[in-house]
Amino acid sequence: MATNCRMKFHGVRAFHSVPGRRNIAFGGNTSCIEICDDSSHIFINAGFGLNQALPNWLNDHKSRKDRFHCAILFSDLFWDSILGLPFFAPIHFKSSHLELFTSASKSQIEDALNDMSSNLLTPFNGIESFPSKLSIHGSTTKKQWGQWTIMALPLLHPLAPYPLAAWRLTHTSGIDLGFVMISSPDEHALALIATFLEGAKTLVCAASNGPHQDVWSQDRTTFDDALKLGLLVGANDLYLSQFHPEMTDIHLQSELRKLSEKLPKLCGDPSRISIHLASEVESFISLSTQARAKAG
Repeated sequence: MATNCRMKFHGVRAFHSVPGRRNIAFGGNTSCIEICDDSSHIFINAGFGLNQALPNWLNDHKSRKDRFHCAILFSDLFWDSILGLPFFAPIHFKSSHLELFTSASKSQIEDALNDMSSNLLTPFNGIESFPSKLSIHGSTTKKQWGQWTIMALPLLHPLAPYPLAAWRLTHTSGIDLGFVMISSPDEHALALIATFLEGAKTLVCAASNGPHQDVWSQDRTTFDDALKLGLLVGANDLYLSQFHPEMTDIHLQSELRKLSEKLPKLCGDPSRISIHLASEVESFISLSTQARAKAG
């Protein structure tokens, strides 16, 4: 079944951006993933990678007759997942409509976005200062978005007062995507996520291993946790993202080799699942069910 669905990573880091020569192969922007088909755009998180999405949109805006409409799904409300929103070109045009989804309450996401875009920290004055139409949906349930069905699984966060969310996107063509961008490695949480995402063929999962144990790494999923989840879900492709800011290109390649070496012992048949390191510098990844591009 042919399809034109694609996925691109615009940001692959957790906590904060890390530009520099040590991170050229995979990138240093904070979390942002774009999923699109011929008629719709969906973003998972609005980290600072969002500002490099749709690079030609501003130049093309004058000739646009239809308003820009997209969905942004937040895995959490930490700044590394929302800070790119004020720098996303469409948010500054009245013809744009951005629909924001979170498992937190509507008041929680409003407070987080207003805090992030206050005039003390940015050139803006809260979300009311943006001319685009912003629709905020809290505690979302199953929603139809064009040819996509969007589902959320709320999860407790060990350190924050608001919940996290795992997301599942299913396309009418049969493409089935799972996103777990931040999670506790708690066995109960992993079991809940595995049940929610069971059967998803492509899984994008946080992998926040650090070169040493520190406060950044507490209560985060590791590369091993991500692989375990991928096997439980039954995914064909596992894309690792949300890398620790101190993980350089060399560190990441080393962790991938270690994980690949463990795979035969964990599942017997290494061909069951392909493991990739998400990269900002890769072109769009085809999500065709006939031919899936390999990255990493």
